[in-house]
Amino acid sequence: MSGLRHHESIASATRFRPTHRLDTSPRFACALVFSVLAFNLAVVGIVGMTLYQSREKAETQAGENCRNLAALLEKEITGLAERIDLTLMAVRDEVERQIAAGAIDDAAMDTLLARHDSRLPGALGLRIADGTGVIRHAVTGVVVKSAKIDDRPFF
Repeated sequence: MSGLRHHESIASATRFRPTHRLDTSPRFACALVFSVLAFNLAVVGIVGMTLYQSREKAETQAGENCRNLAALLEKEITGLAERIDLTLMAVRDEVERQIAAGAIDDAAMDTLLARHDSRLPGALGLRIADGTGVIRHAVTGVVVKSAKIDDRPFF
Protein backbone atom coordinates (compact mmCIF):
# COMPACT_ATOMS: atom_id res chain seq x y z
CA MET A 1 0.00 0.00 0.00
CA SER A 2 2.86 2.33 0.52
CA GLY A 3 3.65 2.09 -3.23
CA LEU A 4 0.15 3.27 -3.98
CA ARG A 5 0.50 6.31 -1.71
CA HIS A 6 3.80 7.21 -3.31
CA HIS A 7 2.23 7.03 -6.79
CA GLU A 8 -0.73 9.23 -5.67
CA SER A 9 1.56 11.85 -4.22
CA ILE A 10 3.58 12.03 -7.44
CA ALA A 11 0.43 12.39 -9.55
CA SER A 12 -0.91 15.02 -7.19
CA ALA A 13 2.29 17.00 -7.29
CA THR A 14 2.57 16.95 -11.10
CA ARG A 15 -1.04 17.88 -11.62
CA PHE A 16 -0.68 21.35 -10.07
CA ARG A 17 2.84 22.11 -11.20
CA PRO A 18 3.09 24.19 -14.39
CA THR A 19 5.07 22.51 -17.11
CA HIS A 20 6.46 25.78 -18.52
CA ARG A 21 6.75 29.36 -17.42
CA LEU A 22 4.82 32.23 -19.00
CA ASP A 23 6.95 34.78 -20.80
CA THR A 24 6.39 38.09 -19.04
CA SER A 25 9.06 40.07 -20.83
CA PRO A 26 8.18 43.54 -22.19
CA ARG A 27 9.01 42.36 -25.69
CA PHE A 28 6.42 39.57 -25.48
CA ALA A 29 3.79 41.95 -24.03
CA CYS A 30 4.43 44.44 -26.83
CA ALA A 31 4.12 41.70 -29.47
CA LEU A 32 0.89 40.46 -27.87
CA VAL A 33 -0.63 43.97 -27.81
CA PHE A 34 0.45 44.55 -31.42
CA SER A 35 -1.06 41.22 -32.48
CA VAL A 36 -4.38 41.98 -30.79
CA LEU A 37 -4.48 45.46 -32.34
CA ALA A 38 -3.66 44.08 -35.79
CA PHE A 39 -6.38 41.45 -35.45
CA ASN A 40 -8.93 44.06 -34.33
CA LEU A 41 -7.90 46.34 -37.20
CA ALA A 42 -8.36 43.48 -39.67
CA VAL A 43 -11.82 42.71 -38.27
CA VAL A 44 -12.84 46.37 -38.43
CA GLY A 45 -11.55 46.55 -42.03
CA ILE A 46 -13.51 43.46 -43.07
CA VAL A 47 -16.69 44.71 -41.38
CA GLY A 48 -16.26 48.16 -42.96
CA MET A 49 -15.73 46.71 -46.42
CA THR A 50 -18.76 44.44 -46.02
CA LEU A 51 -20.92 47.38 -44.92
CA TYR A 52 -19.68 49.49 -47.85
CA GLN A 53 -20.44 46.73 -50.37
CA SER A 54 -23.85 46.17 -48.81
CA ARG A 55 -24.63 49.88 -49.03
CA GLU A 56 -23.51 50.02 -52.67
CA LYS A 57 -25.67 47.02 -53.50
CA ALA A 58 -28.68 48.55 -51.70
CA GLU A 59 -28.24 51.86 -53.56
CA THR A 60 -27.99 50.07 -56.90
CA GLN A 61 -31.08 48.03 -56.14
CA ALA A 62 -32.99 51.13 -54.97
CA GLY A 63 -32.09 52.92 -58.22
CA GLU A 64 -33.22 49.94 -60.27
CA ASN A 65 -36.48 49.72 -58.32
CA CYS A 66 -37.06 53.44 -58.83
CA ARG A 67 -36.50 53.15 -62.59
CA ASN A 68 -38.83 50.15 -62.79
CA LEU A 69 -41.56 51.94 -60.85
CA ALA A 70 -41.17 55.07 -62.98
CA ALA A 71 -41.48 53.02 -66.16
CA LEU A 72 -44.53 51.23 -64.80
CA LEU A 73 -46.14 54.50 -63.73
CA GLU A 74 -45.39 56.09 -67.11
CA LYS A 75 -46.96 53.14 -68.89
CA GLU A 76 -50.04 53.25 -66.63
CA ILE A 77 -50.52 57.02 -67.05
CA THR A 78 -50.04 56.78 -70.81
CA GLY A 79 -52.63 53.99 -70.98
CA LEU A 80 -55.08 56.01 -68.89
CA ALA A 81 -54.57 59.09 -71.06
CA GLU A 82 -55.19 57.02 -74.20
CA ARG A 83 -58.40 55.55 -72.73
CA ILE A 84 -59.59 59.02 -71.73
CA ASP A 85 -58.86 60.34 -75.24
CA LEU A 86 -60.77 57.49 -76.85
CA THR A 87 -63.69 58.03 -74.47
CA LEU A 88 -63.82 61.76 -75.18
CA MET A 89 -63.72 61.15 -78.93
CA ALA A 90 -66.53 58.57 -78.69
CA VAL A 91 -68.71 60.92 -76.62
CA ARG A 92 -67.96 63.84 -78.97
CA ASP A 93 -68.87 61.69 -81.98
CA GLU A 94 -72.17 60.69 -80.38
CA VAL A 95 -73.03 64.28 -79.43
CA GLU A 96 -72.27 65.44 -82.98
CA ARG A 97 -74.34 62.58 -84.42
CA GLN A 98 -77.34 63.45 -82.23
CA ILE A 99 -77.06 67.17 -83.03
CA ALA A 100 -76.94 66.33 -86.74
CA ALA A 101 -80.06 64.18 -86.28
CA GLY A 102 -81.91 67.18 -84.88
CA ALA A 103 -81.68 67.06 -81.06
CA ILE A 104 -79.82 65.44 -78.19
CA ASP A 105 -81.66 62.54 -76.57
CA ASP A 106 -81.08 63.19 -72.84
CA ALA A 107 -81.74 59.58 -71.74
CA ALA A 108 -79.45 58.14 -74.43
CA MET A 109 -76.73 60.66 -73.57
CA ASP A 110 -76.91 59.84 -69.84
CA THR A 111 -76.73 56.11 -70.67
CA LEU A 112 -73.69 56.74 -72.87
CA LEU A 113 -71.96 58.77 -70.14
CA ALA A 114 -72.72 56.11 -67.51
CA ARG A 115 -71.24 53.40 -69.75
CA HIS A 116 -68.06 55.40 -70.38
CA ASP A 117 -67.78 56.47 -66.74
CA SER A 118 -67.76 52.81 -65.72
CA ARG A 119 -64.80 52.19 -68.06
CA LEU A 120 -62.76 54.88 -66.33
CA PRO A 121 -62.97 54.01 -62.63
CA GLY A 122 -60.26 56.50 -61.63
CA ALA A 123 -61.94 59.44 -63.33
CA LEU A 124 -64.26 61.80 -61.48
CA GLY A 125 -66.91 61.52 -64.18
CA LEU A 126 -67.69 62.84 -67.61
CA ARG A 127 -69.56 66.11 -68.09
CA ILE A 128 -71.09 67.72 -71.16
CA ALA A 129 -71.47 71.49 -70.97
CA ASP A 130 -73.12 73.81 -73.45
CA GLY A 131 -71.51 76.88 -75.02
CA THR A 132 -72.39 79.08 -72.03
CA GLY A 133 -70.65 76.78 -69.52
CA VAL A 134 -73.74 75.14 -68.03
CA ILE A 135 -73.38 71.39 -67.43
CA ARG A 136 -76.18 69.67 -69.38
CA HIS A 137 -75.26 66.01 -68.90
CA ALA A 138 -73.42 64.28 -66.03
CA VAL A 139 -73.94 60.96 -64.28
CA THR A 140 -71.14 60.22 -61.80
CA GLY A 141 -70.29 62.48 -58.87
CA VAL A 142 -72.91 65.11 -59.62
CA VAL A 143 -73.09 67.63 -56.78
CA VAL A 144 -75.03 70.45 -58.44
CA LYS A 145 -77.13 69.81 -61.52
CA SER A 146 -76.77 72.46 -64.20
CA ALA A 147 -73.69 73.94 -62.53
CA LYS A 148 -71.97 76.75 -64.39
CA ILE A 149 -68.31 76.11 -65.17
CA ASP A 150 -67.43 78.99 -67.50
CA ASP A 151 -65.16 80.48 -64.83
CA ARG A 152 -62.86 77.40 -64.84
CA PRO A 153 -59.56 77.54 -66.73
CA PHE A 154 -60.31 74.36 -68.68
CA PHE A 155 -63.52 75.80 -70.17
